[in-house]
Amino acid sequence: MRRGCQQAAGNRPLVTDSTWPTSDVGRQVQHSTAIALVTQTQYTFPMKSAVIPQIRVEPELRAELESVLKQGETLTDFVEATVRNAIAFRRVQTSFHARAQAASEEYHRTGVSVPVEAVLERLQSKLDAKRKKLGR
Repeated sequence: MRRGCQQAAGNRPLVTDSTWPTSDVGRQVQHSTAIALVTQTQYTFPMKSAVIPQIRVEPELRAELESVLKQGETLTDFVEATVRNAIAFRRVQTSFHARAQAASEEYHRTGVSVPVEAVLERLQSKLDAKRKKLGR
């Protein structure tokens, strides 16, 4: 809320000092400025708002990192993509571990398992189907 204004019924500002424009042009400018501010806030609010902590590295590592950047790619772009990939990998890894743990518990509970040959045969058929689909 603007300094020097109070809210009246219906969310209309109640002027308490001389900072409020008195002319129609002044009100239009004030209104346009308010709309621009709200619009800017609406579009910039969802943008990145957190910062990943900086880390200190040896100059050799920094040089090696910069040497693998693609054309037009910034160090920030690379770090962000790497962090996103690491998060995705950790999620897959955690999910795999949970499924393996559940399968192990099921085996110990029931004593029933799938023979290795059957598992390898299924994996090979999936691989062959994918190769055929890709034309290799």
